[in-house]
Amino acid sequence: MLERTHYSNAPILEALIDIQVMPREGMILEGLAPLIARLKTKFPQVQQIAEMTIMMQGEVGGEMHGATSQKPTALRLENTETHQVVVVRPEGMTFSLQAPYDRWEILLEGAQDVWRSYREVCAPQQITRLATRYINRFDLPATIDHLRDYLHIVPTLPASFPGAGLTSYVMQYQIPQPDLDAMLVVNTGRAPSDSPGTLSVIMDFDLFRVFSYPDEAGAELLMWDYLEQLHQRKNEVFESILTEETRRLIA
Repeated sequence: MLERTHYSNAPILEALIDIQVMPREGMILEGLAPLIARLKTKFPQVQQIAEMTIMMQGEVGGEMHGATSQKPTALRLENTETHQVVVVRPEGMTFSLQAPYDRWEILLEGAQDVWRSYREVCAPQQITRLATRYINRFDLPATIDHLRDYLHIVPTLPASFPGAGLTSYVMQYQIPQPDLDAMLVVNTGRAPSDSPGTLSVIMDFDLFRVFSYPDEAGAELLMWDYLEQLHQRKNEVFESILTEETRRLIA
């Protein structure tokens, strides 16, 4: 098993645990009101999340006319003092910690606490998807000659490729994890820098498993154990992309 490494300057912007469910019959967004009442003491800021739909209509040879509509789909609860955010919807819940990130145990305990309230109020039929996701931003020296001196996942161009170098990029990797029956999605690319003299790179790790089992006490214990396994795999992936130069930067 990989030994955990704690970095004093961890590059984590946001870490989250996401639990998706099959809602009970007739469950709608308004049915979350008792849950919001329970959570509001810890998460006083509440906002609706709406899905926007754009419809275009027109006649042959005529003008096109558009109409937009918004439908609330989830509720976002936040505690700015603890940097904690909860998103709840009939189809599941997400608990996240935003920078500065401390450690996995706080993320896990926070998700467990919200899940207990969610389960009691919403009574979902089944848990259908589990995920843990870490969004990192590495602020590297802008004067570096080669990005590969800092990260092992980097874009490459042929030596004969015309142009004056690479100023921006976006890449995605989808990597099955057969031993966990899971999928790892890595999204990475250049990001705007918050300070002069730095080159910022986003590294987003999304580890998830889609499955279905009844929300019973035994199955719930398996759920938390499985999230621990996803977290351990995330640690392995994270360490694998770092060079010693980057380890010194975030130590």
